[in-house]
Order: sequence, then structure tokens, then C-alpha cells
Amino acid sequence: MIGEQYLNVKETSRLPVILETLTGKRTIADAAMKLGLSERQVKRLKKGVKEHGPGFLAHGNRGRKPANAIPGDVKRLVVEMATGDFRDTSCQHMSELLLEHMSVEVSAKSITRILHNAQAKLRFARKQPRRRRTRDRKTRVGMLVQCDASTHDWLEGRGPEMALHGAIDDATSTVLALVFRPTEDLQGYLLMLEQLLNSHGIPEALYSDRHTIFFSPNKDKLSIEDELAGKMVPLTQFGNAIADLRIQHIGARSPQAKGYGKLAVMRS
Repeated sequence: MIGEQYLNVKETSRLPVILETLTGKRTIADAAMKLGLSERQVKRLKKGVKEHGPGFLAHGNRGRKPANAIPGDVKRLVVEMATGDFRDTSCQHMSELLLEHMSVEVSAKSITRILHNAQAKLRFARKQPRRRRTRDRKTRVGMLVQCDASTHDWLEGRGPEMALHGAIDDATSTVLALVFRPTEDLQGYLLMLEQLLNSHGIPEALYSDRHTIFFSPNKDKLSIEDELAGKMVPLTQFGNAIADLRIQHIGARSPQAKGYGKLAVMRS
């Protein structure tokens, strides 16, 4: 603290340089270069320190209440209403209600900050989960077939759980092939593919998750140099099978991305 003003680190570092201009040990131009200020700014600081002392270097707004500060009675009203009549509303809704019924204008962000400082519980404090846009269905049968496996108590307690491997048409949600296996495995998907081909022919594309049965786990291990050199990761057995049939294979990046046809819906 210098005089009646507190100086921060930046302001304190300026003081010796300004004092040197007052004693003639440093020129205005040299001080401006040292402080990274214009000569006009240095002259103003020199004059201020000379007339009012080192405290002049403190920022002029220090200690002043901001012009846009929310009055204390408004803060108390916000907390009172948030724990009373408006306790089941969001901060945005509360802002609208305060303006409509009490002519008090407070933004939703300010209400959130006021309630946080008052340690008041916010019912809608958590962010809403990000909504994913569902992929649109294809326009005709055979353009895209989704395949998946679902492990479930299909025998309703009369036997072990089994994995149902299935193929579903994306455009119509028609079940095209179903195969039971003890677990989700390559054999189940190959039998499903055989059933699909025999009953409905070759689809244009197959849509699956990124299980290692479908895609090699080494795909993401290629270096940038390998990719630039055109190197490819060998296909899995299933990948080779559909490649021979010239079926495009599309891997979903998330369960939500698959959209329609999730095999688990067949449980109901």
C-alpha cells in the first residue's frame, strides 16, 4: 500500500521508472520504451505522481462500485423467489417472471451467479444432455442393411442367455435374417450373411458397429507416413467376405448414429 491506494504488481513496477523521470535520471522517451507506453502516457503519469503522489498510478476505478452492479435488494429478492415461489423454475424462466411480474430486469446468467454465491440449490443446474440428430432412413429397400447382435435371455429362463445376430433393412425396418449363437461371434455373422443373401440378395451397403469382427483394431495405429504411402490395414474375415461381394461396409461411430433397426428393440 502506498499512500491511500494499493498498487498491483504492474503498477508497482512502473513507479521507479516514473520517479526516475522526475529526478531527471531517465528521459520521457526512454521511460516510454521501458514501460511499453506512449510518451504522452508517460507524461501524464509523471505529472500525476508529481502532483498526487505514487497513489496516482493505481487504476482510477479501483474501489468504485461498478455502474452495472446489481443492487443488494435485488439480489435478496432473487434468492427469496428462487427458494420460494419460483423454486421450480429455471434461471431463464425466473428472469422472465421477474421482469413480467415485478419489473425487475436481471439476466439468467446474473441469477445463476447470485444463487451460486448464496449457495442456493439450483434445480436446473446441470446441463441438458446433448441431443444427437437421428440419421434419416434410406429411401428404398436394399440400399442399406443394418446388422447387430443382442445378448439376452431369449429363452426366458429355460436355458442360457444367447446372442441373436440379425440383419434389418434400414428403409423399412424389416427383419431380413436372424441367427442364434452362444455368444456374439464371427460364425454368427457369417451365417446371418448367408441367410440374408439367400433370402433377399446382395444389399448395396452394410451398416455395423466397429467391433473387431468387422474392422481391424490396427486401423488407428497407422502412422501419417504409412497413410501417405497408401498402406492399408488387412481386412478381417468378415470384411473380406463382403468386399468380395462388393458390399460397401459402413462403421457407425456411436450407437446413436445407427438410428433405426437396433436389434434390442426386438426384445419387446
